[in-house]
Amino acid sequence: MPRVIPESEKILLARMAANGDAQNAFIGYLQLRLPQAVANAVTYAPNQLRVEELLNDPARQEIVQEAIIEVWFWSHPNVPPRPDLRQWFADYTKGMPTFNLQTLDPAWLGWYDWKENRNEIEKRNALLGLRDEPRREPTQAEVAAGLDELSDAEINRLMRGVARQRAGRSE
Repeated sequence: MPRVIPESEKILLARMAANGDAQNAFIGYLQLRLPQAVANAVTYAPNQLRVEELLNDPARQEIVQEAIIEVWFWSHPNVPPRPDLRQWFADYTKGMPTFNLQTLDPAWLGWYDWKENRNEIEKRNALLGLRDEPRREPTQAEVAAGLDELSDAEINRLMRGVARQRAGRSE
């Protein structure tokens, strides 16, 4: 059963993330939020592969994603944790088996662009008779095609982010 993090601990973790130590804030969040037995297994795992196995368990994904989003807000104190932005992040990451703190940076930029241009987009769509369609999950082929369109620099940046996260360092 997931545990509730005491407010005093949240404040300490938030300060840690705001001061540039998002990775350790994320780890601390998980240690306090995951069931005690799982937190102990992660803490005393013999290697990084075992940690990834424990955290990638579908039963724990909701808590891991919650931790990532919460720590992202703490590490970006100039961005208020608005409900509409939280929903944007939830929609952006829905269906992603794994994502990390760096995944949310482009999501935030997309949300910001959308907020800035929403009225113009809605006016244009109304003039053209277009309606917003419900969001649908992309197919595997669409995801693969999107990855194929990434530049070498974007792929290298993505891979460096994954490598840094696996090595336990934050950007």
